[in-house]
Amino acid sequence: MRRLWARSPALVFLLLLGACSFGDRRVHLRLAPSLGEPALPRGISLILEQPKDGRPEPHSIVGDVRSGLGVKTADIVTDDNVSDWVRETMARELRHAGFLTVAAGNPGQALRISTTIRALSGREGIGFGATAALEIRLHADFGTILEKTYEAEDRHLLVTESSGDDAADSLHNCLKKIVSHVVRDLILMVERSPD
Repeated sequence: MRRLWARSPALVFLLLLGACSFGDRRVHLRLAPSLGEPALPRGISLILEQPKDGRPEPHSIVGDVRSGLGVKTADIVTDDNVSDWVRETMARELRHAGFLTVAAGNPGQALRISTTIRALSGREGIGFGATAALEIRLHADFGTILEKTYEAEDRHLLVTESSGDDAADSLHNCLKKIVSHVVRDLILMVERSPD
């Protein structure tokens, strides 16, 4: 028994070392179709500005891989443009909710949405997950009518039917959660508006 105990720390170390990944991991930031039936048009135009990436450079890093001891061993990187991915995901969900998204500079009245990516980081190690934060501002002709930071977290110890397979899926889940909250808030504002 004593011999087994003496070997246990070495065994644990080898098991944790086996969970390490040395070398960057590339992920694709995918766009998923919207769920459910599209809403009827609301007759509201939104100018969706290109999101600003407020994260530290390089913006191609979207997370890290950690050993079983919590030591960073590699980056999670993407060849995709994170700002484009956020904008296109928002545009799809807004259109699905019945809003019309128009190009900047279009004539006519439109509300303007500006977005700053404050956090977007996946993690793989023992389990996987991600965190994200977007600062959203809704501007009208008379000023800013919404200014809020939306945050989401997605963590999994094991792969399940609903978890996805890795940190890229967790990044996607975080963005979908945030965008669904943004859309919900916009719908509530529209329904409360006297016009």
